[in-house]
Amino acid sequence: MKIFNFFEIYKFIIIGIISVSIDGFLYYLLGNLELFTYEISKRISFICGAAFAFIFNRSYVFQAEHKNIPQVIGFSILYFISFWCNAISHDLVLDKFNIPLIAFLIATAISTIINYLGQKFVIFKKVVKK
Repeated sequence: MKIFNFFEIYKFIIIGIISVSIDGFLYYLLGNLELFTYEISKRISFICGAAFAFIFNRSYVFQAEHKNIPQVIGFSILYFISFWCNAISHDLVLDKFNIPLIAFLIATAISTIINYLGQKFVIFKKVVKK
């Protein structure tokens, strides 16, 4: 059994790009229209991007057969962890190199790897039938 599937990783990256785009678009829209503060806009936009990611990673990327509450809870915990890893790594790299783009890219790469591994091997783990 192959552990990593190139096509699966490709689909995960595509869904991730769309999720980050949803997050960024809503953050920009809600903040610039002054519907909410930027802090609240970021929380709303992150939740919307994460919800999109959960739905499409479950059904399209990992093709999980069962829909259940433990998946939602596990996904929420995973994204909470990756959110903090993203924020901490971003701040550390930014502090060290003072290059925002590099900090953003490294933080995004770290959280993407955490999210992929957590979803593949924990949240949407396929049960091998004997």
